[in-house]
Amino acid sequence: MKDPDVIFDLSLVFYGLFSISDLESTSFFNRITDEYTFNFSGQDIERIMSALEWALKHKDYDFSKILPNLSFSNDQIITFMERYLDRLRSAFDENTLKAMKVPLDQRELKILIVDDRKHEHVELKFLHTTYKIITVYTIAQGLTKYSKEKFDVVLLSRNRSPNDNLVFLTRLQEIINQTKHSQVPVLALLDAENDVSAEKLFELGCSGHLSSPVPRYLLLQEIYRLTA
Repeated sequence: MKDPDVIFDLSLVFYGLFSISDLESTSFFNRITDEYTFNFSGQDIERIMSALEWALKHKDYDFSKILPNLSFSNDQIITFMERYLDRLRSAFDENTLKAMKVPLDQRELKILIVDDRKHEHVELKFLHTTYKIITVYTIAQGLTKYSKEKFDVVLLSRNRSPNDNLVFLTRLQEIINQTKHSQVPVLALLDAENDVSAEKLFELGCSGHLSSPVPRYLLLQEIYRLTA
């Protein structure tokens, strides 16, 4: 029996069996590339591929026991894993995986997220598992938090009110100039329809920007770049 981590990784793969009725259908496997690109790092993908490689070397194992209520036979599950691994291998070669690997910083980062949604942007929720996150939903709250607490980076995601990005950056510089508060990197996450120019953001002290939706590994790499 393989260690629990591999069985857990296989269970993540097997959840796909609940959304597929025909193993010959290509639509499910076509979605895998996008899902892994946006939601996984290079390390995550390598781990999933290793679990699948182990499984395909142990085809005598009863994989139907990993998740309850699977409506596929063991042979069908093996076929599913073969197609799944082929898709990952074709989409993520060695160089691609290397580019997607997230540098690991040992210190705990404290990040201020200035969002404009009642509920935090779904793209940012995973950050809670890695960093200490403080989320606010207005410019005033963001500026107050910045002036009273110490942060390693600010994520600015004001896409429903694009001009708020400029207002926040302008007032942030005023706080820094007036209080001698240390400059903290600001990373803007911009939706495609956001018409605020990157050049204008940089003029006001923004440290970088990414277009939303942003792959998880790119966001983590940019945070690492700004705080290393």
